[in-house]
Amino acid sequence: MKYPLALLLSFGLLAAPFPPSAQTKPMKPAAAPAACLMEGKFEFMGQEMDISDCIQNDGAPHAQLLTACNGISEMATGMGIPAPTTTWLASCPAKPQGRCLHMNGTRLTAYYYKRLVKDLPDVESSCELMGGRYAEG
Repeated sequence: MKYPLALLLSFGLLAAPFPPSAQTKPMKPAAAPAACLMEGKFEFMGQEMDISDCIQNDGAPHAQLLTACNGISEMATGMGIPAPTTTWLASCPAKPQGRCLHMNGTRLTAYYYKRLVKDLPDVESSCELMGGRYAEG
């Protein structure tokens, strides 16, 4: 099955954000935030990408949010992509294009911003592949 680049990046960056804790040393923000906003512009496989995604904690252990957010940065650099800029927040910004509720069987929800309209059906498929439930807006 052939997937567009945006779907592969979405799935690659969010499908396995929980590396074994022995391999990671999560950065701890000063306060206990409930969300991390990850943003970045980069070129990957000849395509310009402008990513703005957020992960919000909906009742998971706080360490799971830290591991997910830090794991995405590590995974990006492992793929040769610059790590996204991470901003720790009390909650994800309003008005996302879509959300992946309880991805990877966790109580974490991914929020998607700046996705091309043509890629949104693929983002929904990616969410379902991660065991989440997709919701618009």
